[in-house]
Amino acid sequence: MRTYAKANEEQLFVKKEAVGQEGVMVRPDVTDRVLAVGVATTGQERELLEDEQIRGQRSRMSPLSCWVNPGEWSFTTYVKPSGVVGTKPEVDVLLEAALGRKCLTNSPAACANWSQGVLYVLDSSLTIPSFSLWRKVGTTVFAMMGCTVETLEISIAGDAIASLAWSGSFMRQFLAGESTLSQTEAKDATTLHVTHSKRFSDSNIRISVGDNTPATGYLITSIDYETDIITISPGLAEEETSGATVKGWYPTSGAVDTKKPICGKMGVVTIDTSQCVVLTATITLTNNIKYYIDEKNGLAYATAYGAPTFRDVNGTLTMYYAPAGSRYFYKADKREKDALIVPAGDVSGNRMRVFCPQIEYKAPVLSGDEEVMIELPFDAVGSAAGDDELRIAFD
Repeated sequence: MRTYAKANEEQLFVKKEAVGQEGVMVRPDVTDRVLAVGVATTGQERELLEDEQIRGQRSRMSPLSCWVNPGEWSFTTYVKPSGVVGTKPEVDVLLEAALGRKCLTNSPAACANWSQGVLYVLDSSLTIPSFSLWRKVGTTVFAMMGCTVETLEISIAGDAIASLAWSGSFMRQFLAGESTLSQTEAKDATTLHVTHSKRFSDSNIRISVGDNTPATGYLITSIDYETDIITISPGLAEEETSGATVKGWYPTSGAVDTKKPICGKMGVVTIDTSQCVVLTATITLTNNIKYYIDEKNGLAYATAYGAPTFRDVNGTLTMYYAPAGSRYFYKADKREKDALIVPAGDVSGNRMRVFCPQIEYKAPVLSGDEEVMIELPFDAVGSAAGDDELRIAFD
């Protein structure tokens, strides 16, 4: 009987890569699990170039495979504070990767005037953080290294759970499917004879073998696809008999999900120091990260990235149109700046707050078949000091 992968069994793990070792795969722990809303999307394609050689006939030959383009990933999570002031949220690694720096105290200068909770701030002086993303789908485990956050969309509405939509790129993807041993392998063996070696990548991925796999699995170091032999490290912990299952490894026990999603209704938006009732607030950070695929680096994929252009922070506020709403047409026309604070939650330790100290409105839009609503698109801009157009606090 066929066994199909089930979407509700998918699992994600996000592990920060070391500074200076961006693009070096790191193994996750069970505490690195992130719960997505719906399924994630990941993928990577090879660049195929047409063979333009003239052969005296009109048939095209197979294209030439020269390199692997940066992959793409995306998924959505709920806003889930830890419940304890100063304890990082579940998406801690993603937030630090998106903005650049995490503050737990008011030092260094980028964290000035902050003394409680966890604060994420923009910081152009730091190397853009990267992480490894591990995704279990059915019996296959995908592992992506050199991941960065390209966009973060914050959505807080009065009629929905507050959410964070993430997307970005990565350097290289590896996978481990499922097979079986084709012969018995002795304890300490580092070569495995399997029935389907082409279901596995030949490096940077871990597998479990039989029922005696150590907690961190076995790292695949090479594969002979012609003879179906997988080389692993370390050697087998115990003898494994022919027919034993070989499949992708992932963390399987130890963490309990105790963090609660926050309803967008709780907490009141502040515009220019005054409380303002809104229907929805959406704020999007776009980092404009570039992977340097054009480098001749001796590998088939990019191993470096940067942010050579400006970042963008923009958003939209939607509210019912009342007499005071007409002032936004003036503000948009004159490019007046307002300070914006958008909370999700209103209890210390169980809230997220988004700060945009300077927003500039674009042309408001009126709509609605019953109550008229005003939609306020805006750009968040920095001060002369820079790196201050967006802050996100879990406090």
